[in-house]
Amino acid sequence: MVMEVTALLKSTHDPRAQAVIDKVAKMLNRREASRPAILNDCTMSGQGFAYVHYKHSETYAAIAMEVVVNPVSGKVNVKRATCAHDRRQISNPDGPRNQVEGNFVQALSRALHEEVTSDGNQITSVD
Repeated sequence: MVMEVTALLKSTHDPRAQAVIDKVAKMLNRREASRPAILNDCTMSGQGFAYVHYKHSETYAAIAMEVVVNPVSGKVNVKRATCAHDRRQISNPDGPRNQVEGNFVQALSRALHEEVTSDGNQITSVD
């Protein structure tokens, strides 16, 4: 189910959750759920939004992406990705920054490029 950012903000009274949701929505200029826009005969653009409250109250994160998709070829082009992340007190900001950036790269790589192959009996991909 797609939830509008404004509805999500209204549904939580946790200020940390509201802060990351609001921040990422502002970074991508997104407030309402949107339908994909047809750019031309073979591409469409759209935005996606996700929010997570992880492990008690340790981490809050919201992520938004703007993508262009060619439904004929299946090619996905990520135009913009943003993240707002609240881990509370940190001693070195490079640690979480590197972690979040690495997570973006790994998630996009898994979603868009990687695959597991098999011969019908066992997995044949080794990397």
